[in-house]
Amino acid sequence: AASVNAATATVLALAGASPLTAGTCSATAYTVTTKDALGNISNVGSNTNLTLSGAGSGSFYATAGCGAGAVTSVTVSSGQSVATFYYKNDTSQSVTLASDSGGFSQSTKVVAIDPAAATVLTLAGATPLTAGTCSATAYTVRTKDTFGNISAVGGNTGLTLSGAGAGAFYGTAGCGAGSISSVTVGSGQSEATFYFKNNTAQSVTLVSASGGFTQSSQAVTIDPAAATVLALAGASPLTAGTCSATAYSLTTKDAFGNVSNVGSNTGVTLAGAGSGLFYATAGCGAGAVSSVTVSSGQSLATFYYKNNVSQSVTLTSDSGGYSQATKALTIDPASATVLTLAGAT
Repeated sequence: AASVNAATATVLALAGASPLTAGTCSATAYTVTTKDALGNISNVGSNTNLTLSGAGSGSFYATAGCGAGAVTSVTVSSGQSVATFYYKNDTSQSVTLASDSGGFSQSTKVVAIDPAAATVLTLAGATPLTAGTCSATAYTVRTKDTFGNISAVGGNTGLTLSGAGAGAFYGTAGCGAGSISSVTVGSGQSEATFYFKNNTAQSVTLVSASGGFTQSSQAVTIDPAAATVLALAGASPLTAGTCSATAYSLTTKDAFGNVSNVGSNTGVTLAGAGSGLFYATAGCGAGAVSSVTVSSGQSLATFYYKNNVSQSVTLTSDSGGYSQATKALTIDPASATVLTLAGAT
């Protein structure tokens, strides 16, 4: 009987498992086998170093369990035909592992790394929003594994929504059809969406949560809408002949009652003083005024008021493009210090 020996080893053959799960070391070793040009397994004549590459975001390891530090090469010992290594990757991706050595044809192995089980929620969406306006784009809750890879759920998964502050969540664009308090990630899917609207200028932290998942949050600022409303406030009653001790404040607000800065200097006409007068400064000095200005980028103007006549008045502030504001005010008489005498003559 004739014995046919393999020819000289000139070819590398790389084999091993695919797919793997992100974050998990390959359960079995990847093998690099030296072969001749005809595909026969062929032992090397001396220790032969094999360079490993193509790990992507992962690493190669010499031992099971992927411990003892990563490696970049393995060795086929003299008189042998196989070297082994293990592989681990935390990132869900497709890689092409490669083994190479001078004088040998390179060998590759395509390996898919699947995400691990979904255990983490991530919430993302626009900030800031404008008061009274539905978010133009949806907020998105995604299910991911512990390594940050998007990972589909195995069954319908309800997500509770909270942290809306004075606002509300909605299932559809435009924030119609009634508010909601939860959304569902469908089986085999990895995301759910919702919309958000808040009439109150404030900062909120939107939260998505579900049993068995780490919750996720998104800080959202709600800015006031454009200023279209005037609000007038101050003391009542006053005493006749006495300047108001504190200023009357004129505040610009949006249609939802949020304080809102003006975009340019805005003159406001004052009226309804009755027998009294408006003043720009404390103590009611420096001459009377009939208007005040809210400076650009501000939301407040102030004035003082004085009336020598005991009466009731309705102070009024007005500016084009703004709703008018009023303040009912009573002027009480000062302390009695004068006698008047009247009768027939």
